[in-house]
Amino acid sequence: MTTYTDENFLKNEIALCLLADPTCLDQVEDTQEAPEAQEAPEAQDFTNLNEYRIDLGGCYLAVDNFFRSIEITEKPSKGNKTVKQKAWTNINWLVRSLGISNFLTENLVNRATREALQGSTYQEAVQIIEDRLQNAKNTYLASLPEIKGDIAKTIQDQLYTNEYYLKANQIKPIDYKDIHKSVASFSVDSDWETGRIFLASDYDEFMHHVEGQRAFYTTKTHASARKLWKLMKDIDLTRFESGEDFLNFLSKKRVGIEYVPTCWR
Repeated sequence: MTTYTDENFLKNEIALCLLADPTCLDQVEDTQEAPEAQEAPEAQDFTNLNEYRIDLGGCYLAVDNFFRSIEITEKPSKGNKTVKQKAWTNINWLVRSLGISNFLTENLVNRATREALQGSTYQEAVQIIEDRLQNAKNTYLASLPEIKGDIAKTIQDQLYTNEYYLKANQIKPIDYKDIHKSVASFSVDSDWETGRIFLASDYDEFMHHVEGQRAFYTTKTHASARKLWKLMKDIDLTRFESGEDFLNFLSKKRVGIEYVPTCWR
C-alpha cells in the first residue's frame, strides 16, 4: 500500500509536477533547497516531513504540507488563561483552483523563513507569514499575462483568516503524540482530550466481533485526559499486576474515570 510519506511516491509526484510546470518551484522568491543541502533550526530536517511543529520561542509554528496549512499559536504563559491562534487553511484551495505551485507551503516556510521566525513573538511570526503570503500572491499575479476577472481579490479573500482565542490548557506540548500502550491484562489509548482503558478481564468476544462494541473506562473531563497523558508518557505498564491495579493507581492520582458498558449491559 502506497502512502504519501513513501519516498518513491514523493519522487514520482515531484517529477510529474515539474513536467507539467517546470517553473512551479520558482513561483516564490526563496525556493526550497535540495534535501542534502538544506539545514533547519536546531539541526532538524523538515524537508521530507508532511507535518511538523516548531517552538519559535514566543509561539509555536505548525505546518502541514499535505493539507497545505500554516498555523501560529501563542505560547501559554503563567497567569494567562487564553492564547491567540491564527491559521491559514485555504492555501490548498489556491493550489487546486488556480494551479499555483504544489509546493507552496514548502516554499513559504522554507529554511530562510524558519530562521527568520526563530525567537519571534506571536505578532512578529504572524507578520512574517503574512508578508510571505503577500509575496507569493504578488509573484503569482506578476506571472500571469493578464489578470482576468477579479482573481486578485479572490486570492486575497482566501488568504484572509480570523484570529481565535483558545484556552491555554488546550495547547498541546511541542513533543505531543497520541499514546497507545498495552500489556496482556489491559491497554490504554491516551490523547490530549480523551483517555480510554480496556481490560482483558472485561472483554466480550461476541459483543466485539458481532456487535462491534467493547466496554471500557474513559476519562471524565479534558483535565483528567491531560493528566492521564502526562502519566502515560514515561510509565511502564508492566509494573501493574492487572488492569484493576492500574485503575486503582489512577484513582490515587486523582484521574477521574468512569465505566462505559456495552449497550446490552
